[in-house]
Amino acid sequence: MFLLAAYGHGKYKVHGMKTQNITSRYNLMRNRIFFTVLMYSCCSVVSASNIKYTVEPDSKIERELDYQLTVIDKFDSWRKYDKNIAKGPSSEYSVKFRASATGRLKDIFSLSLTVVNKGGLVVQAPLRMRSKYKLNDDIIVEFFINKSLIGDSILILRCGSPLQETSYSVNLGRYVSPKAP
Repeated sequence: MFLLAAYGHGKYKVHGMKTQNITSRYNLMRNRIFFTVLMYSCCSVVSASNIKYTVEPDSKIERELDYQLTVIDKFDSWRKYDKNIAKGPSSEYSVKFRASATGRLKDIFSLSLTVVNKGGLVVQAPLRMRSKYKLNDDIIVEFFINKSLIGDSILILRCGSPLQETSYSVNLGRYVSPKAP
């Protein structure tokens, strides 16, 4: 047990220990308390619930989400506007996603593309981030993707609040439209 003794100039010293040791032990104890409180406060955020759905074409969830998703050949999408586009298929698909932030998607805050193959994650890219304070309720995204990656591509829609997040996974390979004759 250490005793405190008063020295001049209002400083206290523990018998048998230097003042620097007292300060460093105090800082160490203060840091331990701080990180313990931080750890317990973060545990409540980590324990937030995540609900995940896989959306299939023509399923009940897809009808409830009420979005339009088209995956067509890039040249086919351009031919609607210009008839002088080269004949034949291109090496990319044109993906168009459109939704209104109503119903299940009223709290949508993120739309991202994930490509995963047998080797693992290839790429994960955000396509659209949305603030909950933005007045525009339409989400419109258009991008091109290589045809060899379309089967491994997943479009992820994230909705909700930080305490309860819902994510919907849409496999883009299932939405490829057949070539019109």
